[in-house]
Amino acid sequence: MKVKSIQFTNEEYKTLVRLVFMGEWVVNAFNIEIKGQPEYELSNKVFSESAKFGLEDWFNKFDSGEYEMKEEKIMEIIDDINVYNLNTFWETLPQLLANRDAEIIIQSNPAFKNVDFEDLSEDLEEIYKNEFEENGLTNLYLVDENPAELN
Repeated sequence: MKVKSIQFTNEEYKTLVRLVFMGEWVVNAFNIEIKGQPEYELSNKVFSESAKFGLEDWFNKFDSGEYEMKEEKIMEIIDDINVYNLNTFWETLPQLLANRDAEIIIQSNPAFKNVDFEDLSEDLEEIYKNEFEENGLTNLYLVDENPAELN
């Protein structure tokens, strides 16, 4: 395989490091063992160039040749990831609730037997989005309608 090169300014490399860390985090953050081995190896390759760009103080280097971003830099990047996670939460929650409710409505109510699932789900999603935009989670409660079934 032919190796190619690309040049970066110090600022571009700093941005690349942040993006590589975020991508590798998404792949491996919740895994006990590294599942995205190619991603991990590529991130280590990118991080190994840190001294050329004046960012050697961002990383711990191990005798194995592996690099690990230092905690203070991780925390800066995690703040950006948390903003993304929060935005994703507010996009996903109405979708999941709407899909759940559309399925329940169609299955439990014969009058909705011929209703298009996607149309109903989109209508319900819009209701949830409006509710969450206006009230956040204030009006969201878990209600146990069938306590005997849980035993």
